[in-house]
Amino acid sequence: MVPRFYGAIAYNGTRAMVLSDSGGARVARPEGAVLDEEDFYQLLYKATTSLTDLAVSHNDTKLDNLHLVTEDGKDKIMMVDLERVDMDLSEDNFAFAAWCKADFLARHYRSHLRTLEYDGVLLPKRLLKE
Repeated sequence: MVPRFYGAIAYNGTRAMVLSDSGGARVARPEGAVLDEEDFYQLLYKATTSLTDLAVSHNDTKLDNLHLVTEDGKDKIMMVDLERVDMDLSEDNFAFAAWCKADFLARHYRSHLRTLEYDGVLLPKRLLKE
């Protein structure tokens, strides 16, 4: 659910992390906004709880930090930009944080889909069913 960390380097006087390529498309971009709301929520909740199971809570919750990746015909959400995380929460607070983040981002995704439909970038769901 997160890119693999290979190490840190200095490049032109700036520190950088070397991560695996997460692939996929950002959920905030039209090419990544292809899931319906329920499927998005299920994948997102799985991603947030996978992190909290490792005692990490992503603390930069926005659609730009989520990639929709398809591997072997299965979709998953990859979480990127992990420079801000919480690691000192109780088990209950980790569970609550995972639920809150998934709920917040699902509502944001719903709004994002409506905006893309309004702008004519995506066809409205009702037209796709006809």
